Amino acid sequence: INPFIGLNDWLGENMKYRRLEKGEIIQEGDEVDNCNNPWHDEPKWEKTTCVGEEAPDPQFPAHRQYRRKIQPLS
Repeated sequence: INPFIGLNDWLGENMKYRRLEKGEIIQEGDEVDNCNNPWHDEPKWEKTTCVGEEAPDPQFPAHRQYRRKIQPLS
């Protein structure tokens, strides 16, 4: 069994986003992890409805986690 099968696909998707830090303003297009139990469930990324609010501290697992798509360099 090769534990690295699919790793490039997973990294490829996750490398397109960055986590929002505490106090960043949530923008249109940002995503929030809406999984029911972050300790046991995989992330369930959905478009956020909290545009204009400050992102909570991502160091606390009880807080919602937000991410933003990284813009490619021109």
